[in-house]
Amino acid sequence: PYESVLNAVRDAVHIARGLLSGQKVDYRGKVFSAEKVHLEFPLWRERVPIHIAAMGEKMLRLCGELGDGLLIGNMCPPSFTETAIKRMEEGAARVGRCRPSEITKYVPCSVGTDDLAVKKVACNAIGHTLGTFWKAYASSNAAIAAIRNDNGIDPEVFDCVLERLAAGETGAEALDDTFIRAYGVVGSVDDCIEQIETIGDSGITQLTLTILGEAPEDAIRMLGAATR
Repeated sequence: PYESVLNAVRDAVHIARGLLSGQKVDYRGKVFSAEKVHLEFPLWRERVPIHIAAMGEKMLRLCGELGDGLLIGNMCPPSFTETAIKRMEEGAARVGRCRPSEITKYVPCSVGTDDLAVKKVACNAIGHTLGTFWKAYASSNAAIAAIRNDNGIDPEVFDCVLERLAAGETGAEALDDTFIRAYGVVGSVDDCIEQIETIGDSGITQLTLTILGEAPEDAIRMLGAATR
């Protein structure tokens, strides 16, 4: 099944790239094909970059071969970026090109002055996402490895937390600070800025924050004011 997913992404990128550059696409792939297809409206850009979301080694190599950028999901710890870059470089080398330079990482963010409150919000969000992802990717060893490997959490603790989440506990009940450090940007404005800078040093070019809490606009304003 994974080869069909890889082939589907490969075909989709080829077709989309042609369409988004104003070409008439005539392409036959293993999953998707297009016969003399073109867009019937003017394009505002000569070329639209295509970024590929990837977790497994094969998809990361494919991104290196074809992509203009990489999207890293919010359940991959910062250490995953280094691994992702290596796999993309391998894929790029196979076709004699440089790897994609743009790397975007998604991270949940809970910011505020009440330390316990922002941690509770973050743990609930991370716990919910972690439990959902674990079920969704249960049959994908590569995706599970991307979430779990080098996340700074003791494996026994990690397994125990997954069991507690599966049993119905909330993230705030089951998770500790190691999960926040692995998967989130959490704390005061100064704390969050420091964590953002650390993640930035991992090799990404853009960090996309999913702002948590009941007043995301306020959090965005606080972070924005701190970076001016």
